[in-house]
Amino acid sequence: MATTMIKDEKDINKTTDQYKEIRTIFAEFCAKNRDCPVIVHGSNEIKALYKIIEKEIIKSKQFEHFELFREIFKFASTLIVVSPDDNEFSEKITSFVNELKIEKIYTATIIFRQLCDIPISTKLGDLEIIEPNLSTNGFKDNLELWGISISDEDAKSATWGRLSFKSYRTIGIEDILFEKLELPLGILSLIMGVDLDPTKIICIIQSLDVNICSAPVPKEPLRTHRYIPEDCGDALKLISDISTESNPSNLKQKILQAIQIFALSRLAHKFEIRFIMVVTSCESLLLSPIDRDYLSLKLSEKTAYLLKTEGEERFELFNRMKIYYGKRSDFIHGKRNKIKMEDTQYIDHIFKSLVFKLLELSAKYKQMDKNDDGSGVENYLDELKFNLSPKK
Repeated sequence: MATTMIKDEKDINKTTDQYKEIRTIFAEFCAKNRDCPVIVHGSNEIKALYKIIEKEIIKSKQFEHFELFREIFKFASTLIVVSPDDNEFSEKITSFVNELKIEKIYTATIIFRQLCDIPISTKLGDLEIIEPNLSTNGFKDNLELWGISISDEDAKSATWGRLSFKSYRTIGIEDILFEKLELPLGILSLIMGVDLDPTKIICIIQSLDVNICSAPVPKEPLRTHRYIPEDCGDALKLISDISTESNPSNLKQKILQAIQIFALSRLAHKFEIRFIMVVTSCESLLLSPIDRDYLSLKLSEKTAYLLKTEGEERFELFNRMKIYYGKRSDFIHGKRNKIKMEDTQYIDHIFKSLVFKLLELSAKYKQMDKNDDGSGVENYLDELKFNLSPKK
């Protein structure tokens, strides 16, 4: 125990000496730039600070290098006025490093301006739909601090959500939130038939550990889309159920993964890119590890058998999917003039139909979820091909 204490004391002394060196570097920089109206620390000063701090932080694998650099760059601005007291300067850095080691809990309160009437308490992945309330956690006051005003009427008519997550970071929190929103927004885009962009939400992110921060808030008016249960059937509940399962089956994981890819396609402005990504969503949904060859043929066949019952309709959809897969390949290899807007619209319809069909079948035929290799779906399709009644 004594040896450990001596070693710790040596480490402390070494760290203190390093902090003194950093203080000297920053003091010299500030002295040289005293006449500048705005002092911006140079690369040498930032690098020197980074070199000291990264030894304690990077080895814990809580930050990537570029993430830590952003945190240090922000912190360096607080060192513009350098204290003549070495201890005070060291305490500032020690406090900063200790804060980086704490995993913060963030809670995002979100207004989805494009949606209304999504059922309260619906859970989609990590997102929960909540009652509109501008007074929640000082939401309205915080919006006003950011120069944003919203009427009580507009707030009550929109869909609200809450999402909590953890991170060691204090910068780029919006990026983490947007990643967490990929699945929920993909589900809502699929159900509602609307392109949902995480950058078009009103959101306040709060934490007890750090200051409040806000996601970007656009001010242009948006068309509101109303949730109509009769149009969606059981789809919202079925997807909600699987998105919150702690240990979803292989088939359910494939459905959720495909929806996330679909969500990313909604962010693309060019319809050709959307087309490519939605075809990829169909691949993610239907192709399994055993499908290594003839991917176009297998994807087209599975789509046709799942969605159509009559031979002529199946054959037509089979050929359409083969054409679509060919257009996808041609685009990737440089032929960009073959994809049309109607192709993008129709592949959206196909993907949505496939998701709803697999949700229906997974609830109806339990054997589809039994095998981890995806063979449950394969077995179901084989039984259809040979005119056998699928087993429940």
